[in-house]
Order: sequence, then C-alpha cells, then structure tokens
Amino acid sequence: CCQATEMQRLKKRSRELTREIVEAEKNGDIAAVAALSQEKLKIDRQLKTRNAAIVEKKVI
Repeated sequence: CCQATEMQRLKKRSRELTREIVEAEKNGDIAAVAALSQEKLKIDRQLKTRNAAIVEKKVI
C-alpha cells in the first residue's frame, strides 16, 4: 500500500524530470539541466533499489 504509493510518486517525478530536462535543454539552461539530471539519477536509483527489493520478496 504505502510502498506502492511511494513507487508511483517516484515514477511520476521521474517522468516530470524528463520533461523538465528536455525543456531546460531547449532553453539552453545548462545549470538547470545539471540539477534536474542529478535529481533524476537519484530518483531512478531509488526506483531500481525498490524494484529489486520487491522482486527479492516475491522470490523468497
């Protein structure tokens, strides 16, 4: 329940960041691209870790 909600929130933010990165690139805002990319990397790592934990629980 709570984990699923958190996963959905992280996935939504990841999609938002992708759009924001594209927009910042179009505008030539290198600083924003760097900051947004760093946040996206952090979120994508969290998603990967959580997905791995879910798969591990299902296997056990």
